[in-house]
Amino acid sequence: MSPTAEGFTVELVGQFSTTVSGRQSYEIADADWMMVLPLVRIAVEQFGFRSRLPVHGFDELYVSCVRDAAEITIGWDNWSGCFVMGCNASADAIVREMGDFVEHMMSEQSSKPES
Repeated sequence: MSPTAEGFTVELVGQFSTTVSGRQSYEIADADWMMVLPLVRIAVEQFGFRSRLPVHGFDELYVSCVRDAAEITIGWDNWSGCFVMGCNASADAIVREMGDFVEHMMSEQSSKPES
């Protein structure tokens, strides 16, 4: 669940897609920019990536992460929400694996009773 400005919560759900360039992408459309850094932390701690400095603008935030030959971009923009996108073929399977991991974490979080 994610807090919103109105005080309500939104259940976050991700979906896999293929980008125009043929790369795998995992998108969480309703997530805001504050989910980018937790996703980067997952990439670093659970999947062995190294992150680079973020690039940000008024309505976008991107962090490139590399592991061996695999490169991913974790980001948010006001059109897509949060996403993990493979930048090369080496990253496609990892994007899928990371998306599955995040889905599992979100489903565990949403099934916890509220205190």
